[in-house]
Amino acid sequence: MSAFSSLLLPSFFLFPGQPLQLLPNPPTRFSRLRCHRRDSTSVATMVKSKAIRVHELGGPEVLRWEEVEVGEPGEGEIRIRTTAVGVNFIDIYFRKGVYAAPTMPFTPGMEAVGVVTAVGPGLTGRKVGDVVAYAGNPMGSYAQEQILPAAVAVPVPPSVDHKQAASVMLKGMTAHVLLRRVFKASLECLASRGFLVSFGQSSGKPDPIPTSDLASKSLFLTRPSLMHYTATRDELLESAGEVFANVANGVLHVRVNHTYPLSEAAQAHADLEGRKTSGSIVLIPG
Repeated sequence: MSAFSSLLLPSFFLFPGQPLQLLPNPPTRFSRLRCHRRDSTSVATMVKSKAIRVHELGGPEVLRWEEVEVGEPGEGEIRIRTTAVGVNFIDIYFRKGVYAAPTMPFTPGMEAVGVVTAVGPGLTGRKVGDVVAYAGNPMGSYAQEQILPAAVAVPVPPSVDHKQAASVMLKGMTAHVLLRRVFKASLECLASRGFLVSFGQSSGKPDPIPTSDLASKSLFLTRPSLMHYTATRDELLESAGEVFANVANGVLHVRVNHTYPLSEAAQAHADLEGRKTSGSIVLIPG
């Protein structure tokens, strides 16, 4: 258990082998990536690639390694060649259908590092060759290449290893938000001798709490999401920037104990669910 997990925290969630990981709300959009179907109008603009695709909900075996096509980035977008993919327990929830994916089939994954290979028309602040990371929306990081809104990508310091960056952004920003913006306020709202309990959800949904139970002290119940605390570009850069700076300076030590080829994502999921892993899991695209 990590040092963070011993803190009294609000309704964020802890997962075995992946300390202090937040389950964000289901994403409302996906990165633009499609199955391999060409027509005469798209030949010049589509790039062949491969990705993990989910056509039906179920166990790790539903994760299929397939050929896909990735288009050119539009306004405000970039295309990246993925170098490392972070595996998070929320990926399993979408694969199983605990969280509903907006479309079927879909490409899972909510965290990755990559190199910019193309930028959309008129885009400034990003160039081909930049190393960037993202965590959260849009879903679709289990892919060799993908298109992202440039606003969700943050620069990765040259001294930070790609595998470390891919495994620390989501969990690191969660810890940053908890410690800087949530933890103190949560403690201040408690009565004398009150308890603030945080528990994981990987064993299933927690029991519901009747709203009448809150009436005796006019209590508030909230289920925060990291994505709401990094919704603006400034908030994202502040949180991710501090996380990566602490990794670069040696303040944070990231344990990437397990790496798998991206094509073997099913095995990574099976090992994570089977409690055979510790530390972080990273998928490496071929």
